[in-house]
Amino acid sequence: MKSKIVGALNIILGAVIAVGTRTFLHVCGGGMNSGSMGDSMGDSMGEMQMPCAGVPNASLVAGIVLAVLGIIFIIAGKKKVVSTLLGLLNVIAGVVVIGIPTFIVGVCGGAHMHCHMVTRPALIIVGAFVVILGIIGAVSKASNYSKD
Repeated sequence: MKSKIVGALNIILGAVIAVGTRTFLHVCGGGMNSGSMGDSMGDSMGEMQMPCAGVPNASLVAGIVLAVLGIIFIIAGKKKVVSTLLGLLNVIAGVVVIGIPTFIVGVCGGAHMHCHMVTRPALIIVGAFVVILGIIGAVSKASNYSKD
């Protein structure tokens, strides 16, 4: 698989992760920080923070990292060692994306909650695509070591 295709797919998946969790894949309570859920420290009522409140921020960081990896893939991915290293970093980033809603940040326990029904499965699926893309990017260049 060409490094430009892997890089472009990386950028697209990074954008889906970063923007999706703030829009259509939002966590419980709405978009970014809907009202008092995001800033409960100074609140006199002391509202409880939802377990999924950190998912958009963690996903934003993961999406930016994936987009940067994609840009590097496009620029320097023709070199076999760089491509293999970027593929392995992609696999690690994909595991992190899967881990955000499962074991790093987590989501609400209620099966009826939006973060549990939509955000979590979407991030797991997109993270799995990132892992597969990383494996393809690393292996496709690694198998060509004898050619150059």
